[in-house]
Amino acid sequence: MTSWTKLLSDIAKKIIEQGRDQIEKNNSNASGRLSNTLEYRVSGNIIEIIALRYGDYLDTGTGPRKSKNGPGFYDKIKEWVAYKNIDPSAAWPIYKTILEKGTKPHPWVWRMREYALDEVSKHSLDFLSTVIHDEFTVKFEKLWI
Repeated sequence: MTSWTKLLSDIAKKIIEQGRDQIEKNNSNASGRLSNTLEYRVSGNIIEIIALRYGDYLDTGTGPRKSKNGPGFYDKIKEWVAYKNIDPSAAWPIYKTILEKGTKPHPWVWRMREYALDEVSKHSLDFLSTVIHDEFTVKFEKLWI
């Protein structure tokens, strides 16, 4: 692993911590599934954060839905109601409201993006200075004139 890849991996770990913190602050961590499954991959100069699909819906909210969102959506609402210790009879009205009105956003991705930009910009110059200082070499060859 190169120094740059290690630096990006360290930043990615902290980015995920920021995302988890924001999900918790938003009181959006009913089951813990989203927070617990956040992952990262570093490839070249790219940090990729992997999250469950519903993380996008949580972040941006949703509009009304014409369909019932396929099999299992109502079951997910029932699970959420149980995690939140809400009376189970509230699951159906919540489900119907989501279909009719959508959901409000609970932004959490911006926190990770903001942290990533700050950290990469802060460390990039230091890293490049170190690379130039430690790894810059000049190869001298005998030149015969």
